[in-house]
Amino acid sequence: MDPTRRSIILALLAVIALTLLALIAALIIPFDVDQPVRITGITGSALLKSGDGDPHELLEESTFHTGQTLILEPDNSARLTFELTGGHANLTGPARLHLTESHHRATLIGHLRDSSGDYTLTLEQSLGTVRYNFAYADP
Repeated sequence: MDPTRRSIILALLAVIALTLLALIAALIIPFDVDQPVRITGITGSALLKSGDGDPHELLEESTFHTGQTLILEPDNSARLTFELTGGHANLTGPARLHLTESHHRATLIGHLRDSSGDYTLTLEQSLGTVRYNFAYADP
């Protein structure tokens, strides 16, 4: 067997072995997947700020990602839907809400089924009124 062919075969076997190891690890080791929060039912003016950037106005339905801040002007409102749990929150302005973390922790099979594992949600509220409803949430 010539050395070039042998090198190619060994490289392919190494790639296949690493791929199988990664798949096995994903099946047995839990990992986090970010879960954005849906923003719906916006009445009035709502701004979404990412990090140190300038806020931009939300006109319709949008998604709220980790590290972003939702800002509502006085007498405006918005509804946040936490799709993974079935819960929601109603905000009334003036309000400022920062999404610190929102992720689902499970193995690969748990992520594919969206039914097992842990869901972590952390919000920091600095202004306004927020009414949370997790009555129909699946814990």
